[in-house]
Amino acid sequence: MRSGTVAEFRIKALAEGFDEVLERSWPADAVLDSHTHPFAVKARVVRGEMWRPLAPALGTSRLATALSWAAR
Repeated sequence: MRSGTVAEFRIKALAEGFDEVLERSWPADAVLDSHTHPFAVKARVVRGEMWRPLAPALGTSRLATALSWAAR
């Protein structure tokens, strides 16, 4: 199934009311501290994979997977 390009993701996110769309890259095996955002977040994995250890039932997000989190 085709999931769209990064440009299409940007257009859709802005149309949904997100203020900005940022691109983030991390080195292989990077571990980020647990954190929250006071705003909703949408993400798209375009290279590699992302693990969410605090939500093991959600498993791994792989290439071109769209993710979202509510504001906290």
